[in-house]
Order: sequence, then C-alpha cells, then structure tokens
Amino acid sequence: MTRRHAGAGDDDMPTTTDDLRRCYEVLMVQPGASQEEIKQAYHDLVSVWHPDRYTGNPRLQRKAQLMLRMINEAYARLQAATPPEPARAAPPPRRAARKPQPADATFRPQLRPVGTGLTVHGVLARLPMPEIVGGLILLAALIVVAVIVLAVYQLTTSPVPVALRLGIPPM
Repeated sequence: MTRRHAGAGDDDMPTTTDDLRRCYEVLMVQPGASQEEIKQAYHDLVSVWHPDRYTGNPRLQRKAQLMLRMINEAYARLQAATPPEPARAAPPPRRAARKPQPADATFRPQLRPVGTGLTVHGVLARLPMPEIVGGLILLAALIVVAVIVLAVYQLTTSPVPVALRLGIPPM
C-alpha cells in the first residue's frame, strides 16, 4: 500500500506501509496509535534527544541531532498519513434543574415566644432523670468494686505480711 505524505522530509516520496511501520518504531508506539498517542510519544522523545541537552559533549550532541532528525521525520510522516481524529461530540445538553416543589403542608416550624430561651431548670426538666440516676449509682458501685479488687490484689501480692500492713502487732 502506498500513501502520499505532505511536507515530511526533504523529498515528497510515497510513504509505504513499511515506511509507516518504521515511523511507529522510531516513535515507540503501536501501529494504528491515535494522533494523541503519537504526539505524546513525539514530545517525550524530543525532550530526551534534544541536542541542547548535550552542549557540553559535542559527540553526544551530534548523535542527538541525528536522532532528533529521525524523530521529526517519523512524526511528520505519521501526521500526514494518519487521518485526523473526528472532533469529540458535544456533551448532551443538561436537563433543566429540578423545579422547586411546594413545601410540605405538614411542616410547621415551632416558634417559641420571645424571652423563653434555654434555662437550667428547663433543660433539667427534660432530662430522663431515672435513667441518669440509675446510671450514676451503677457507676459508683463499679468504682467501689474496682477499689476493693485493687486493695485485695495489693494485700495478697506484697511481701510484707498482711497483719503488719493492717496495723496488727505481731504476737
């Protein structure tokens, strides 16, 4: 298969399938890559092989110039041989925002008369006192049990005899 390319290289020779395959290899992309992939690969290779990166080493600068010439020619040939990608279709129009619905007829804000803010008495009156008192009694009982368990543990694990610690004189 032979295709013509426009403006790639010094001459306007036909581009064969083998030439295109070689161009894909130079740019390190798969045959049939999209224009965006080709462009990205081209920019990556130019940033690696640009001769200005090798100004301190003339030998490497010459090699970079040759590589960049090959990269530029491959890119130009692929750009000319690859059909332009169709423009992306415009996104579908957005649906109109939801229309506001009338407020629920059962909702009525509860307004307090002026001057009736929160008071300590009002807050305490709303608290579930039996549950709170019961919880406090349970907490106090747990603390007492914990103190007794700790005291027994200390008495039984200490090397000093229990009688001396309790203040009982030896017999």
